[in-house]
Amino acid sequence: MIRTKYLLGLLLICATSFTFFSCSDNDDDVNTNNIPTTITEQLKAMYPDMTAHWEMERGQYKAEFIKDGKDYDVFFQQDGTWVMTVVDLVYNDLPQAVKDYLTANYSDYRVDDVDWVEKPDTKYYHVELEKKGVADVHLNITAEGQVVK
Repeated sequence: MIRTKYLLGLLLICATSFTFFSCSDNDDDVNTNNIPTTITEQLKAMYPDMTAHWEMERGQYKAEFIKDGKDYDVFFQQDGTWVMTVVDLVYNDLPQAVKDYLTANYSDYRVDDVDWVEKPDTKYYHVELEKKGVADVHLNITAEGQVVK
């Protein structure tokens, strides 16, 4: 009987902890009805069939959705101006030129994260590399394998 009460108490603590930590988020959810029409129209023009979850992040509207199995984050200024789109990728999504650059210059690092970043004036892959005992390396690389700032 005591063991059952102990297990139930432990289960309650775990469930409460999971709820608390999974709900902690620095972004602020925004109701779709509160998004300026210029922004929702801009998103619809860019991605006609997508339904987004909206958040405010660092003073910008962020639309989150999944397209073709990939996570998209599309950022807009409050006046409706598109800022950038970030698509979460995996290593195998990288073009061969980027893989070749990483192999030639960072063969002893592990690829931790890959994103496709598109801004009004540039497009690149953002690659985060890890190596034990060394600070992470963040690279912006064009599809042709050229590092950009």
